[in-house]
Amino acid sequence: MRRLTPIFFILGGVMALFLSGCDYGLSPLNTPVITGQVHFIGSMPENAQYCFVVVAIDRPPNDELDISYLGNYYEIPDSVLHSIADTTINFRIEVGRGTYNWLFVAVIGNPDSVGIWNVVGEYRAEGDTIPTPITVDWDDSIWVEITADLRDAQIP
Repeated sequence: MRRLTPIFFILGGVMALFLSGCDYGLSPLNTPVITGQVHFIGSMPENAQYCFVVVAIDRPPNDELDISYLGNYYEIPDSVLHSIADTTINFRIEVGRGTYNWLFVAVIGNPDSVGIWNVVGEYRAEGDTIPTPITVDWDDSIWVEITADLRDAQIP
């Protein structure tokens, strides 16, 4: 009987945990997702090599694009890059749990010359004049729309 006592305590502890539950239990958590559409106005510049929808933790000081602020990104496929002209593109970006203060669209012509001039659109909630932060938790899925104006884009 003495040998069975520790087993009963262990089984009792496991049952107590199982019955009381935890925040998320032992099941895997779903990664937060930001999905949406980019509405492009105008045509993609001929010298564009890349176009990204970017989720950044913060907007960098002095608007210097810095990879350390990057949360994640979605790359517009090459197959549609140069056919973009007054087009809507769907995107999906998996991110970590947290707050992202800048969601933007960047068009890059020369990878050696990247800066604020590459930003052609930002996520802003209706009525906002500055970028709107997005906060996601486990299992969240958020839908956003971004307008990217290519008409006056000066992409080096």
